[in-house]
Amino acid sequence: MESDGEEGVKILADALPCTLTTLNLSENEIGDEGVKVLADKLPSILTTLELSDDDICDEGVKVLADKLPSILTTLDLSHNYISTEGVKLLADKLPSTITALNLSTTRLVTKG
Repeated sequence: MESDGEEGVKILADALPCTLTTLNLSENEIGDEGVKVLADKLPSILTTLELSDDDICDEGVKVLADKLPSILTTLDLSHNYISTEGVKLLADKLPSTITALNLSTTRLVTKG
């Protein structure tokens, strides 16, 4: 069953203007499925993406990492459920333009 956040992000993703430079969807519980939809629709000129406290796990991070705009400077994934594995996936794909990365309270633990 979809959360309200996932359903809402599907609607929003289809409406994102290509001129958008900042997107903050923090505290909307979009989850991994919402991130998958959003990642395919991120504008190429996006410089700031804030997805704090959105119930995102490693699966969502993997998809997002592959689709990050090449000019992104700020990424906030704090207060999500990202393990060390997810951080490694993200680190390998971060654009060289990143100047601010927030992974606070992401429960950086090795999966057992």
